[in-house]
Amino acid sequence: MARWILAFGMCVYGATAGTAAANEADAGVDNAAARARLAEWVPVGHADNNSCARGLAAVLEFLGHDVDYDTIMGDSGQAFIAQGEEDSTNLIDGAVDVGWWPLEPVGMTIRLDFLEKAVGRELRDVLPSHEAGGYVAYRDDPAAYYRKWLAPVVDDSLSRGMPGIAQHGTWFVVTDVDDGDPPVIGAWACGAEREIVRLTDGYPYNLLVPGDTTRQLDRTTADAEALRYAVALHRDEVLAPSTPDGSRYTVRHAEYGERWRTGVKTYAAWIEALEDAENLGQARWHRNVVYQLGINRRSAIRYLDAMSERHPESVATHLGAAARSYEAVVRALEGVDLSEDAIASAAGRGALAGVIEEIVELESQAAAEMESAAQALN
Repeated sequence: MARWILAFGMCVYGATAGTAAANEADAGVDNAAARARLAEWVPVGHADNNSCARGLAAVLEFLGHDVDYDTIMGDSGQAFIAQGEEDSTNLIDGAVDVGWWPLEPVGMTIRLDFLEKAVGRELRDVLPSHEAGGYVAYRDDPAAYYRKWLAPVVDDSLSRGMPGIAQHGTWFVVTDVDDGDPPVIGAWACGAEREIVRLTDGYPYNLLVPGDTTRQLDRTTADAEALRYAVALHRDEVLAPSTPDGSRYTVRHAEYGERWRTGVKTYAAWIEALEDAENLGQARWHRNVVYQLGINRRSAIRYLDAMSERHPESVATHLGAAARSYEAVVRALEGVDLSEDAIASAAGRGALAGVIEEIVELESQAAAEMESAAQALN
Protein backbone atom coordinates (compact mmCIF):
# COMPACT_ATOMS: atom_id res chain seq x y z
CA MET A 1 0.00 0.00 0.00
CA ALA A 2 1.36 3.39 -0.94
CA ARG A 3 2.23 5.80 1.83
CA TRP A 4 0.32 9.06 2.00
CA ILE A 5 1.06 12.34 3.64
CA LEU A 6 -1.61 13.07 6.22
CA ALA A 7 -0.58 16.50 7.46
CA PHE A 8 -2.40 18.09 10.35
CA GLY A 9 -1.51 21.71 11.14
CA MET A 10 -2.31 21.68 14.84
CA CYS A 11 0.34 23.82 16.55
CA VAL A 12 -0.73 26.56 18.94
CA TYR A 13 1.31 29.66 18.29
CA GLY A 14 2.32 32.18 20.94
CA ALA A 15 1.40 35.26 18.92
CA THR A 16 0.16 38.51 20.35
CA ALA A 17 -3.36 39.10 19.09
CA GLY A 18 -6.64 37.36 19.88
CA THR A 19 -8.51 35.03 17.57
CA ALA A 20 -11.63 35.68 15.61
CA ALA A 21 -14.85 35.05 17.45
CA ALA A 22 -15.65 31.62 16.07
CA ASN A 23 -18.78 30.06 17.46
CA GLU A 24 -19.20 26.60 16.09
CA ALA A 25 -16.88 23.76 16.98
CA ASP A 26 -14.46 24.66 19.74
CA ALA A 27 -14.58 23.21 23.23
CA GLY A 28 -18.01 23.35 24.84
CA VAL A 29 -19.99 23.97 21.65
CA ASP A 30 -23.04 21.86 20.84
CA ASN A 31 -21.90 19.82 17.84
CA ALA A 32 -25.45 18.81 16.92
CA ALA A 33 -26.50 22.44 16.72
CA ALA A 34 -23.40 23.28 14.73
CA ARG A 35 -24.14 20.45 12.29
CA ALA A 36 -27.73 21.68 11.91
CA ARG A 37 -26.48 25.19 11.18
CA LEU A 38 -24.11 23.80 8.58
CA ALA A 39 -26.95 21.89 6.91
CA GLU A 40 -28.72 25.20 6.23
CA TRP A 41 -25.66 26.94 4.78
CA VAL A 42 -25.35 27.55 1.05
CA PRO A 43 -21.82 28.75 0.14
CA VAL A 44 -21.62 31.57 -2.38
CA GLY A 45 -19.28 30.83 -5.28
CA HIS A 46 -17.29 33.47 -7.15
CA ALA A 47 -16.06 33.01 -10.71
CA ASP A 48 -12.57 34.04 -11.83
CA ASN A 49 -11.05 33.37 -8.41
CA ASN A 50 -8.48 30.91 -7.15
CA SER A 51 -10.86 28.15 -6.08
CA CYS A 52 -8.78 26.96 -3.11
CA ALA A 53 -8.49 30.43 -1.58
CA ARG A 54 -12.12 31.25 -2.37
CA GLY A 55 -13.34 28.02 -0.79
CA LEU A 56 -11.17 28.51 2.29
CA ALA A 57 -12.43 32.09 2.66
CA ALA A 58 -16.02 30.84 2.56
CA VAL A 59 -15.31 28.19 5.20
CA LEU A 60 -13.55 30.62 7.54
CA GLU A 61 -16.26 33.25 7.12
CA PHE A 62 -18.87 30.62 8.00
CA LEU A 63 -16.91 29.85 11.16
CA GLY A 64 -16.98 33.50 12.22
CA HIS A 65 -13.56 34.72 11.13
CA ASP A 66 -13.10 38.24 9.82
CA VAL A 67 -11.30 37.22 6.63
CA ASP A 68 -11.52 37.97 2.94
CA TYR A 69 -10.41 36.26 -0.24
CA ASP A 70 -7.64 38.69 -1.22
CA THR A 71 -6.06 38.62 2.25
CA ILE A 72 -5.92 34.82 2.11
CA MET A 73 -4.41 35.05 -1.37
CA GLY A 74 -1.75 37.49 -0.17
CA ASP A 75 -0.98 35.95 3.22
CA SER A 76 -0.59 32.49 1.66
CA GLY A 77 1.62 33.83 -1.12
CA GLN A 78 -0.78 32.55 -3.78
CA ALA A 79 -1.20 36.10 -5.09
CA PHE A 80 2.55 36.32 -5.74
CA ILE A 81 3.60 32.82 -6.76
CA ALA A 82 4.47 31.72 -10.28
CA GLN A 83 4.39 27.97 -9.80
CA GLY A 84 5.82 25.52 -12.29
CA GLU A 85 8.25 22.66 -12.73
CA GLU A 86 11.87 22.58 -13.76
CA ASP A 87 12.81 19.54 -15.86
CA SER A 88 9.19 18.46 -15.85
CA THR A 89 8.35 14.84 -16.56
CA ASN A 90 4.68 15.70 -17.03
CA LEU A 91 4.68 15.41 -20.82
CA ILE A 92 1.90 14.91 -23.34
CA ASP A 93 3.11 13.87 -26.78
CA GLY A 94 6.57 15.08 -25.80
CA ALA A 95 5.45 18.58 -24.78
CA VAL A 96 5.52 19.93 -21.21
CA ASP A 97 1.92 20.37 -20.02
CA VAL A 98 2.35 23.85 -18.56
CA GLY A 99 -1.42 24.21 -18.27
CA TRP A 100 -1.41 21.76 -15.39
CA TRP A 101 1.05 23.83 -13.36
CA PRO A 102 -1.48 26.27 -11.84
CA LEU A 103 -3.87 23.45 -10.89
CA GLU A 104 -1.47 21.72 -8.49
CA PRO A 105 -2.16 23.16 -5.00
CA VAL A 106 1.45 24.16 -4.38
CA GLY A 107 1.07 27.80 -3.42
CA MET A 108 -1.62 27.36 -0.79
CA THR A 109 -0.52 24.09 0.79
CA ILE A 110 3.17 24.84 1.37
CA ARG A 111 2.23 27.99 3.32
CA LEU A 112 -0.54 26.58 5.50
CA ASP A 113 1.53 26.77 8.71
CA PHE A 114 1.82 30.55 8.37
CA LEU A 115 -1.75 30.93 7.16
CA GLU A 116 -2.93 29.22 10.35
CA LYS A 117 -1.24 31.94 12.38
CA ALA A 118 -2.55 34.70 10.16
CA VAL A 119 -6.21 33.61 10.38
CA GLY A 120 -6.14 32.16 13.88
CA ARG A 121 -7.23 28.60 13.13
CA GLU A 122 -5.64 25.22 12.54
CA LEU A 123 -5.80 24.10 8.92
CA ARG A 124 -5.57 20.34 8.35
CA ASP A 125 -4.88 18.93 4.93
CA VAL A 126 -4.63 15.54 3.27
CA LEU A 127 -2.36 15.56 0.22
CA PRO A 128 -1.02 12.47 -1.54
CA SER A 129 2.72 11.94 -1.35
CA HIS A 130 4.41 12.33 -4.71
CA GLU A 131 7.35 10.24 -3.52
CA ALA A 132 5.04 7.34 -2.76
CA GLY A 133 3.18 7.56 -6.07
CA GLY A 134 -0.01 8.63 -4.37
CA TYR A 135 -1.75 9.83 -7.49
CA VAL A 136 -1.25 6.40 -9.05
CA ALA A 137 -3.11 4.82 -6.13
CA TYR A 138 -5.90 7.37 -6.53
CA ARG A 139 -6.13 6.67 -10.26
CA ASP A 140 -6.34 2.92 -9.66
CA ASP A 141 -9.30 3.15 -7.25
CA PRO A 142 -10.57 6.67 -6.43
CA ALA A 143 -13.41 5.40 -4.26
CA ALA A 144 -11.15 3.20 -2.12
CA TYR A 145 -8.69 6.06 -1.75
CA TYR A 146 -11.45 8.41 -0.64
CA ARG A 147 -12.83 5.94 1.90
CA LYS A 148 -9.43 5.22 3.41
CA TRP A 149 -7.81 8.63 3.50
CA LEU A 150 -10.34 11.43 3.09
CA ALA A 151 -13.63 10.11 4.46
CA PRO A 152 -12.48 9.83 8.11
CA VAL A 153 -11.28 13.44 8.10
CA VAL A 154 -14.36 14.73 6.29
CA ASP A 155 -16.72 12.87 8.62
CA ASP A 156 -14.94 14.14 11.73
CA SER A 157 -15.02 17.73 10.51
CA LEU A 158 -18.68 17.65 9.50
CA SER A 159 -19.67 15.97 12.77
CA ARG A 160 -18.45 19.11 14.53
CA GLY A 161 -20.33 21.40 12.17
CA MET A 162 -17.26 22.47 10.23
CA PRO A 163 -17.22 22.46 6.43
CA GLY A 164 -14.10 21.78 4.41
CA ILE A 165 -12.86 22.02 0.86
CA ALA A 166 -11.94 19.13 -1.44
CA GLN A 167 -10.23 19.14 -4.81
CA HIS A 168 -11.27 17.44 -7.98
CA GLY A 169 -9.73 19.67 -10.63
CA THR A 170 -10.87 22.83 -8.86
CA TRP A 171 -11.98 23.06 -5.23
CA PHE A 172 -15.41 22.21 -3.84
CA VAL A 173 -16.86 23.38 -0.51
CA VAL A 174 -18.00 20.28 1.40
CA THR A 175 -21.09 20.78 3.57
CA ASP A 176 -22.41 17.22 3.84
CA VAL A 177 -21.93 13.59 2.81
CA ASP A 178 -24.34 10.75 2.15
CA ASP A 179 -24.36 7.26 0.64
CA GLY A 180 -24.16 8.49 -2.94
CA ASP A 181 -21.42 7.89 -5.46
CA PRO A 182 -19.48 10.06 -4.89
CA PRO A 183 -20.84 10.90 -1.43
CA VAL A 184 -19.63 14.52 -1.28
CA ILE A 185 -22.23 17.32 -1.20
CA GLY A 186 -21.76 21.09 -1.18
CA ALA A 187 -20.99 23.80 -3.73
CA TRP A 188 -18.19 24.68 -6.15
CA ALA A 189 -16.00 27.42 -4.74
CA CYS A 190 -16.05 29.23 -8.09
CA GLY A 191 -19.51 28.13 -9.17
CA ALA A 192 -21.93 30.66 -10.59
CA GLU A 193 -25.04 29.03 -9.10
CA ARG A 194 -25.92 29.40 -5.44
CA GLU A 195 -27.17 25.92 -4.72
CA ILE A 196 -26.16 22.72 -2.97
CA VAL A 197 -25.12 19.98 -5.39
CA ARG A 198 -23.32 16.66 -5.44
CA LEU A 199 -19.68 16.57 -6.53
CA THR A 200 -20.47 14.47 -9.60
CA ASP A 201 -17.16 15.00 -11.42
CA GLY A 202 -15.46 12.25 -9.41
CA TYR A 203 -13.96 11.46 -6.03
CA PRO A 204 -11.75 14.22 -4.61
CA TYR A 205 -8.06 13.59 -4.07
CA ASN A 206 -6.99 16.54 -1.89
CA LEU A 207 -8.67 17.87 1.22
CA LEU A 208 -8.40 20.87 3.53
CA VAL A 209 -10.48 21.22 6.70
CA PRO A 210 -10.39 23.65 9.64
CA GLY A 211 -9.37 22.64 13.14
CA ASP A 212 -9.53 24.50 16.44
CA THR A 213 -8.95 28.21 16.88
CA THR A 214 -5.45 29.44 17.76
CA ARG A 215 -3.87 32.70 18.82
CA GLN A 216 -3.67 35.03 15.85
CA LEU A 217 -0.76 37.12 14.61
CA ASP A 218 -1.15 40.86 14.83
CA ARG A 219 -1.71 42.36 11.40
CA THR A 220 1.52 44.35 11.18
CA THR A 221 3.62 41.27 11.91
CA ALA A 222 1.62 39.25 9.39
CA ASP A 223 2.02 41.98 6.76
CA ALA A 224 5.80 42.14 7.17
CA GLU A 225 6.19 38.38 7.00
CA ALA A 226 3.86 38.08 4.00
CA LEU A 227 5.89 40.69 2.12
CA ARG A 228 9.18 38.94 2.85
CA TYR A 229 7.69 35.66 1.71
CA ALA A 230 6.38 37.21 -1.52
CA VAL A 231 9.90 38.41 -2.30
CA ALA A 232 11.32 34.95 -1.55
CA LEU A 233 8.78 33.35 -3.88
CA HIS A 234 9.86 35.58 -6.75
CA ARG A 235 13.53 34.82 -6.09
CA ASP A 236 12.93 31.05 -5.73
CA GLU A 237 14.14 31.04 -2.13
CA VAL A 238 11.27 28.99 -0.70
CA LEU A 239 11.39 25.45 -2.07
CA ALA A 240 14.65 23.49 -1.65
CA PRO A 241 16.77 22.47 -3.53
CA SER A 242 16.01 25.58 -5.56
CA THR A 243 18.44 27.42 -3.29
CA PRO A 244 21.94 25.98 -2.66
CA ASP A 245 21.62 26.01 1.13
CA GLY A 246 18.02 24.92 1.21
CA SER A 247 14.99 26.97 2.19
CA ARG A 248 14.83 29.39 5.09
CA TYR A 249 11.10 28.69 5.22
CA THR A 250 9.47 25.70 6.83
CA VAL A 251 6.93 24.45 4.34
CA ARG A 252 4.42 21.65 4.35
CA HIS A 253 4.88 18.99 1.71
CA ALA A 254 8.57 19.62 1.16
CA GLU A 255 8.52 17.00 -1.60
CA TYR A 256 7.40 19.81 -3.89
CA GLY A 257 10.96 21.11 -3.67
CA GLU A 258 12.23 18.36 -5.97
CA ARG A 259 10.93 20.02 -9.13
CA TRP A 260 8.56 22.85 -8.29
CA ARG A 261 9.67 26.48 -8.45
CA THR A 262 7.88 29.63 -7.41
CA GLY A 263 9.21 32.61 -9.36
CA VAL A 264 11.84 33.48 -11.94
CA LYS A 265 12.77 29.83 -12.50
CA THR A 266 9.18 29.00 -13.37
CA TYR A 267 9.15 31.73 -15.98
CA ALA A 268 12.41 30.34 -17.40
CA ALA A 269 10.86 26.86 -17.62
CA TRP A 270 7.82 28.32 -19.37
CA ILE A 271 10.02 30.06 -21.94
CA GLU A 272 11.96 26.82 -22.42
CA ALA A 273 8.70 25.01 -23.22
CA LEU A 274 7.84 27.70 -25.77
CA GLU A 275 11.25 27.34 -27.40
CA ASP A 276 10.70 23.61 -28.02
CA ALA A 277 9.93 23.74 -31.75
CA GLU A 278 9.50 19.97 -31.99
CA ASN A 279 6.85 19.59 -29.28
CA LEU A 280 4.42 22.49 -29.46
CA GLY A 281 1.82 21.33 -26.97
CA GLN A 282 -1.61 22.95 -26.88
CA ALA A 283 -2.61 26.61 -26.89
CA ARG A 284 -5.11 26.00 -24.10
CA TRP A 285 -2.27 25.06 -21.76
CA HIS A 286 -0.74 28.51 -22.16
CA ARG A 287 -4.15 30.14 -21.89
CA ASN A 288 -4.65 28.46 -18.52
CA VAL A 289 -1.28 29.66 -17.22
CA VAL A 290 -2.07 33.22 -18.33
CA TYR A 291 -5.60 33.04 -16.90
CA GLN A 292 -4.50 31.72 -13.51
CA LEU A 293 -1.55 34.10 -13.32
CA GLY A 294 -3.94 36.98 -13.97
CA ILE A 295 -6.17 35.79 -11.12
CA ASN A 296 -3.17 35.74 -8.79
CA ARG A 297 -1.82 39.14 -9.78
CA ARG A 298 -5.18 40.92 -9.57
CA SER A 299 -5.34 39.71 -5.98
CA ALA A 300 -1.80 40.96 -5.41
CA ILE A 301 -2.87 44.45 -6.52
CA ARG A 302 -5.88 44.53 -4.20
CA TYR A 303 -3.92 43.01 -1.32
CA LEU A 304 -1.10 45.54 -1.55
CA ASP A 305 -3.44 48.50 -1.99
CA ALA A 306 -5.44 47.43 1.08
CA MET A 307 -2.23 46.96 3.06
CA SER A 308 -1.05 50.45 2.11
CA GLU A 309 -4.13 51.97 3.76
CA ARG A 310 -3.15 50.70 7.21
CA HIS A 311 0.50 51.77 7.19
CA PRO A 312 2.34 55.11 7.12
CA GLU A 313 3.54 56.77 3.94
CA SER A 314 7.07 55.38 4.37
CA VAL A 315 5.59 51.92 3.84
CA ALA A 316 2.59 52.76 1.66
CA THR A 317 4.71 54.37 -1.06
CA HIS A 318 6.58 51.12 -1.65
CA LEU A 319 3.39 49.06 -1.51
CA GLY A 320 1.73 51.31 -4.06
CA ALA A 321 4.71 51.06 -6.40
CA ALA A 322 4.63 47.26 -6.16
CA ALA A 323 0.90 47.23 -6.89
CA ARG A 324 1.41 49.41 -9.97
CA SER A 325 4.05 46.97 -11.24
CA TYR A 326 1.54 44.15 -10.90
CA GLU A 327 -1.02 46.25 -12.77
CA ALA A 328 1.50 46.43 -15.62
CA VAL A 329 1.85 42.64 -15.43
CA VAL A 330 -1.91 42.23 -15.81
CA ARG A 331 -1.95 44.57 -18.80
CA ALA A 332 0.84 42.56 -20.41
CA LEU A 333 -1.08 39.32 -19.86
CA GLU A 334 -4.26 40.79 -21.32
CA GLY A 335 -2.48 41.86 -24.50
CA VAL A 336 -0.90 38.54 -25.49
CA ASP A 337 -2.18 36.49 -28.46
CA LEU A 338 -2.98 32.97 -27.25
CA SER A 339 -4.86 31.74 -30.30
CA GLU A 340 -4.22 28.31 -31.76
CA ASP A 341 -2.49 29.89 -34.74
CA ALA A 342 -0.23 32.04 -32.56
CA ILE A 343 0.93 29.19 -30.33
CA ALA A 344 1.51 27.01 -33.40
CA SER A 345 3.84 29.60 -34.94
CA ALA A 346 7.40 30.54 -34.07
CA ALA A 347 6.45 34.22 -34.14
CA GLY A 348 3.54 33.75 -31.75
CA ARG A 349 5.53 31.64 -29.31
CA GLY A 350 8.37 34.14 -29.46
CA ALA A 351 5.96 36.98 -28.72
CA LEU A 352 4.66 35.18 -25.64
CA ALA A 353 8.22 34.50 -24.49
CA GLY A 354 8.92 38.21 -24.85
CA VAL A 355 5.93 39.04 -22.67
CA ILE A 356 7.17 36.59 -20.04
CA GLU A 357 10.55 38.32 -20.00
CA GLU A 358 8.76 41.65 -19.54
CA ILE A 359 6.78 40.18 -16.64
CA VAL A 360 9.96 38.96 -14.94
CA GLU A 361 11.36 42.49 -15.05
CA LEU A 362 8.13 44.02 -13.71
CA GLU A 363 7.88 41.47 -10.91
CA SER A 364 11.52 41.99 -9.98
CA GLN A 365 10.68 45.68 -9.53
CA ALA A 366 7.66 44.73 -7.42
CA ALA A 367 9.80 42.42 -5.28
CA ALA A 368 12.30 45.21 -4.62
CA GLU A 369 9.49 47.53 -3.53
CA MET A 370 7.96 44.90 -1.25
CA GLU A 371 11.36 44.22 0.28
CA SER A 372 11.71 47.94 1.04
CA ALA A 373 8.19 48.00 2.51
CA ALA A 374 8.98 45.06 4.80
CA GLN A 375 12.16 46.76 5.98
CA ALA A 376 10.24 49.96 6.68
CA LEU A 377 7.69 48.02 8.72
CA ASN A 378 10.46 46.67 10.92
